[in-house]
Amino acid sequence: MLPILRDGSPFDVLVDTALPQGRPVNGDEHPAEEPYPVQGRSLVLLRHRRRRLS
Repeated sequence: MLPILRDGSPFDVLVDTALPQGRPVNGDEHPAEEPYPVQGRSLVLLRHRRRRLS
């Protein structure tokens, strides 16, 4: 499970080798509070971008 972040911002899915294209094709964001399914013998790279405060 991914950590819950104070600012509520999602993670960007940069790479997922279990997917045919190597990354999601229908959006690349994943909510921080939800588990991300990782397949055996695959690599997943996620990035957290902090939201800028106005």
